[in-house]
Amino acid sequence: KNELEACLRLVERSANDRIPDSQTITRCSQDTEQQAQIITRLANQLLQPHGEWLPIHKASDQATANLGVIAGRLVRELQIAEQAAMDFQNASGEVIRAARWSGSYGVVVIGNPGSDELERARRSLSNGDYESTITFAKQSLAMARDAIQIAERQVADARRRIEMEAERRRRQRRNASNFGAITFGGGSSSNSSGGGFTFGGGSHSASSSSSSHSSSSSSSSSSSSSGSGFSTSGW
Repeated sequence: KNELEACLRLVERSANDRIPDSQTITRCSQDTEQQAQIITRLANQLLQPHGEWLPIHKASDQATANLGVIAGRLVRELQIAEQAAMDFQNASGEVIRAARWSGSYGVVVIGNPGSDELERARRSLSNGDYESTITFAKQSLAMARDAIQIAERQVADARRRIEMEAERRRRQRRNASNFGAITFGGGSSSNSSGGGFTFGGGSHSASSSSSSHSSSSSSSSSSSSSGSGFSTSGW
């Protein structure tokens, strides 16, 4: 009786989980119903007076063993069904997220990645093919996530390029500013030095010219005096 109640609870669970039944679940449900009928018949036989109880007990033990096997199959299949439904739900959410994803610099995910695999997973789940559902759902999930990661790397690369370009321009402006400061300072030093040299040279040149002029005058005066003496002596 305990095994029969356990199987009946599992059959009810499969009917209310809103997951399409697989062939295994359908077969287990049918087998549970069959064993339930056998147990009901055996119980009625036990109520009959002067019945052969030993064959009844043997048949009852066999039905109990059968129900134990059925319960084990139902537990495993319901676990796979829940896993398939969860994987499909996760893949569906990721495909939708990829389709709606957009980032900076106009980067978007193109082409609805994973949608074809998601549709295959949906058809498989509708047919109660849990293994195929899990396989296609995982493929769909991976494709959608890969597409999002690629788009995120594109955004990061674009941001890095923009930052590098901005830094290059800052260095260029800084170098240009430093170059202008060095040129202005050199011109000022040259002008100052040139001005001092020119002024000094001019002053020195004027002094030499004045000295030369004085020497010339003196020489001329001396020459004149000397010539006058020669002429007197000649005469």
